[in-house]
Amino acid sequence: MTLNKTKYLLLEFPADQIPHQIEEILFRIQIMGIIPIFSHVERNLEFQRKPDLLANLIQKGALAQLTAASLCGVFGSPTRKFAQKLLANHLIYCIATDAHSDSKLGRNAILSKALAEASKIIGHQAALNLVHSNPQKIITNQ
Repeated sequence: MTLNKTKYLLLEFPADQIPHQIEEILFRIQIMGIIPIFSHVERNLEFQRKPDLLANLIQKGALAQLTAASLCGVFGSPTRKFAQKLLANHLIYCIATDAHSDSKLGRNAILSKALAEASKIIGHQAALNLVHSNPQKIITNQ
């Protein structure tokens, strides 16, 4: 169940909590040689309340993925501000679309707009790494 049969595993938590044993879960995943990527961390209420928890998990080897739409304000101002803070603090490894379809009825990809927003915060090259270089590393198992 890893991404593209790599050593990377995408994990999604409930919107309002983090598992109580997250450090133990992280450790068990890592001893299997797997690197966890936490999806849309900026939308998780517990990470919003406890950003140091996310920073600690990243320091222990987890990666964090930011949703492009969050950075563009689709999920509201508090989520956008938290996304900006995570970027400014260099806690994000990649920005993803979280697009669920290519139709106008689903969540559409707005990656180019998110790239522009991220560039304002961390510079164009660093932002480009989040949407191109780092995702490339994931799918090629680097």
